[in-house]
Amino acid sequence: AYEDFVEGIRPVTEKGAVTYEVRPGVLKRLCDRARRAPDKRFALFIDEINRGNIAKVFGELITLLEVDKRIRIDASGNRAASCKGLEVTLPYSGERFGVPANVDVIGTMNTADRSIALLDSALRRRFRFEELTPKPELLESIDDGEGNAIDLRQLLQAMNARLSRLLHRDQTLGHSYFYHVKSFDELRRVFAREILPFLQEAFYDDWRQIRYVLADQAVEE
Repeated sequence: AYEDFVEGIRPVTEKGAVTYEVRPGVLKRLCDRARRAPDKRFALFIDEINRGNIAKVFGELITLLEVDKRIRIDASGNRAASCKGLEVTLPYSGERFGVPANVDVIGTMNTADRSIALLDSALRRRFRFEELTPKPELLESIDDGEGNAIDLRQLLQAMNARLSRLLHRDQTLGHSYFYHVKSFDELRRVFAREILPFLQEAFYDDWRQIRYVLADQAVEE
């Protein structure tokens, strides 16, 4: 919520009495730190940024995130004289607030989850997007316990090729499923506890398609 992200009113109990104070949210606290250290960079990471109501969470800060609206801070921690950045008056504290140029806001999105909304155009144009795709080259081969090698790179590539054909490339498997697999028993556990449940959900328990992804030869081509 905006009150957690920027600022809000919070109850404070002292000596048995309850009062209400304006408390800064996580972004405002970070920006205050950034103002005091203009020679350093600060970052706020927001996991699955599109799960919340972005317009309500960011409020008036949507505009302040733009690069040309950022506040440049001088060595004394004050706004630089030549700065043309934008500041707004916060609704609870009445303070003037702007986002310093040395603050980065980084969000992650799971584009495979169709149950949540993607970012609207107003917020999308204020971010630079970078797609993170599976990296099978980070994987190695393991032994199947009988002296045969299982190439996890080829395994992931083959499964993802089938998933892309049947679903969409957003629905492919990440390399993290196999990244820590060092034995055949660990591989079996990953399939049983993580990959199969994912495939069951993705294909609505259509075992014909699931077997195709797993290269089960019992399924006709």
